[in-house]
Amino acid sequence: MTLENFIALILLIIIRRRLAKGEIHDRWKSWINWGFVAVAVVFILKGIGGLGSDLSKLLSLGLIGTIIYFILKEPDFKDARNLVYAILPLIIITVLGDLTELISKDFYNNRSNYFEIAEFLAIVWAISMWYNARKQRKAVEAERKKAEALEKEFKISEALKAQLEIQVAERTAEISKQKEELEEALKELKATQSQLIHAEKMASLGELTAGIAHEIQNPLNFVNNFSEVSVELVDEILDSRHKTQDTRPKTDVLP
Repeated sequence: MTLENFIALILLIIIRRRLAKGEIHDRWKSWINWGFVAVAVVFILKGIGGLGSDLSKLLSLGLIGTIIYFILKEPDFKDARNLVYAILPLIIITVLGDLTELISKDFYNNRSNYFEIAEFLAIVWAISMWYNARKQRKAVEAERKKAEALEKEFKISEALKAQLEIQVAERTAEISKQKEELEEALKELKATQSQLIHAEKMASLGELTAGIAHEIQNPLNFVNNFSEVSVELVDEILDSRHKTQDTRPKTDVLP
């Protein structure tokens, strides 16, 4: 497998992983599969001698260019653009090396060490960029999970707050109702107390009136009794007087 074919395969594998995570729309699934088929066809044809080395490199470079074009153009692949920036130096160096080899093979062979060193440095750069991007993605993912956890806690606290507000409102309504009932009971108690005081006053007044009437009744009874006795005495005196007059002898009246 040539370096160009290997780069195309790596790009497709990374894109398919992001597709599996849901970071890329499913409509690209068939295109990614066709990309794997193209890489496999180029690899097989080169392996069986159906393609020359130069032609296989050109096809691999064309495949790489197509993948990079869609990554840079389509919004669905925006999260994979850092990968392109990471391997772009390696791609440029590989393209320059291939073009140099096509133009002048002797010139390329004399300076192949430089291209190999440049490719090694580009690979180191790509690995470093990939590692940093992976580290940043993990940090972003951790922050996202943390934000989701905070949002979940916030939603739970909001739900608890709403529930507490409902309970407080219900308790307040219950307390207000109890207050109204107590106020009504207090009014009834005051009314009953007033009635009891009025009844007690009326009872005291009745007792006082009865006492006064009793005290008034005694002299009246005495007067009545004395009057009756006096009347009887007068009647007896009158009777006695009449009897005395009837028993006294009559005398002649002088002319």
